[in-house]
Amino acid sequence: MSSAGNIPRGQGGRIWLLTGAGSGFGRAMVATAVAAGDEVIATARRPETVADLVTAHPEQVETAALDVTDTSRCQQVVDEVVDRYGRLDVLVTTLDTARSARWRRPATPSCGYCSTCTSTVQLR
Repeated sequence: MSSAGNIPRGQGGRIWLLTGAGSGFGRAMVATAVAAGDEVIATARRPETVADLVTAHPEQVETAALDVTDTSRCQQVVDEVVDRYGRLDVLVTTLDTARSARWRRPATPSCGYCSTCTSTVQLR
């Protein structure tokens, strides 16, 4: 993941991991989360497509390269987010191809990474 320097992270609102942030609905979701004071890890196959979001909101947005069809990379990104922030509050995947990455709802109401998730999704 890349950010704009050594900024203390996870101090504010929710922590989002958002796929497909380079355009369309994903980009709009980043703007919504940032406006709410939350922090976003904006992923895209080509992270340079979201670099402007980091520039515009360096204390709230980070990027990570992610192709959601690569299940091992999906798990790695989730683990990196949890390691960095200690939790993952919101996971949004905006691409139809995410079905092949085997995202699924857990059997229990907890995502396994935090105690505050109310609508959670985790990798399997």
